Amino acid sequence: MSDFYSYLQHSGNQTHFNCPKCKTKTLLHHYQQVELFACTCETIYWTKEFHRYQHLNNHFGYRGQKLKIGSQGEFEGKTYTVIGVAHKKELGNQFAKWTEFVLIDQNKNISFLNCSYGNYTWMYISDRIKAVDFITNIDDYIEFDGIEYELFSSYKQSTEAIRGEFHYNPVNIKKIECFDFISPPKVISIEKTESNTYDCFEGFHITRERVAEIFKTPAIAYQEHEGIGMAQPYFIHLKTSQINRIALFFALLMILMSVFWTASFYEKKLIYTQIPVDKDQPKEIITTPFYLNESFSPYYLRFDGNSYLSNEWIEAGITLVNEKNGEEKELGFVLEYYSGVDNGYSWSEGSNSATAYLSGVAPGKYHLKIKPYCSLITSKNMAFSAHIASPVWWNTGMMILCIFVIVIILNILDRQVRRLRSGEIDNLFGSSYNED
Repeated sequence: MSDFYSYLQHSGNQTHFNCPKCKTKTLLHHYQQVELFACTCETIYWTKEFHRYQHLNNHFGYRGQKLKIGSQGEFEGKTYTVIGVAHKKELGNQFAKWTEFVLIDQNKNISFLNCSYGNYTWMYISDRIKAVDFITNIDDYIEFDGIEYELFSSYKQSTEAIRGEFHYNPVNIKKIECFDFISPPKVISIEKTESNTYDCFEGFHITRERVAEIFKTPAIAYQEHEGIGMAQPYFIHLKTSQINRIALFFALLMILMSVFWTASFYEKKLIYTQIPVDKDQPKEIITTPFYLNESFSPYYLRFDGNSYLSNEWIEAGITLVNEKNGEEKELGFVLEYYSGVDNGYSWSEGSNSATAYLSGVAPGKYHLKIKPYCSLITSKNMAFSAHIASPVWWNTGMMILCIFVIVIILNILDRQVRRLRSGEIDNLFGSSYNED
């Protein structure tokens, strides 16, 4: 029997530890399973080697936390008592810090309530998890109980200070590899020891308000906090890698469908004419009538103009006239082409052709009124044509644009939420954050 047990005092169904240094008597809740005890005088006693850690600096402070050793609360039909507190941090990251509260229920089961910057996660030991499947998974997500989890963080940890009763050794943990997987509000944590054994934990996010209610400590609900919890739900749990793949698939599918539709669509020419254009005598041209047969959907018309220009422009005002009801729809296009030489370099801009579109045209009998304006020095002809066209590429382009705008927004939101989880930022848009 080690020296630790010689300092135990049994009285009825209670067992106390009498600290040989400060003489403080502390109630132990499950002394048979205690591996390490840290007294209020900050001395650490290890049951395996009683004097091993007694020289360590163990400057424990509550850091403004409201939950104390001995606090009790009711949760899901069980009574939990806080029996130990450890202040921990991630190795190599001075900002990744958390407090681990060791809880014991009336059945002597141990669980852990972790608090990082005011955000709480409740963890309990699990023997249902195949740890190797998780930490060797190379995909973005791994499924457990029908739920997809993603790797949130992998790290090593160390303990800064402890107080109370521990059924594990929180001092010698620097060589343990930790892996956290999340599917908000659920979390799975796996610890790989130096001897390649695994300790697995399941858990869930729990709000400050709920913790305050369980342990009857209202101040917890109002404690300072930053960012969001590791497994705290935020909007929706975005899986951006899948969203990106789905968006790319639909974009390619719409392009292929558009190509197929364009190949099978028969474009009908309604009008083709040569329009004389004169700077000094602009003349309105009225075309011969044409018919748009009855259709299940409105027509989409394309108007093309072409002329040979040299540092000149032609503007065509076009009016589509419904001969039955006199309804008019106006549109137009501009042809302009300029070129020259500057400092030995030739340049050009504009085009000798132009196109305009008109959608939502109902079936019926129509004619066009075309009035050209220009900067021509000498008269020229402008080739003009009207066609029944298809808006498929316009619609496809707009749909793809909308999809990619949505994808970009979702990716930005996902990045901001990840930054919130890591503590890099405190809120999503710079305004105060309130937890649901």
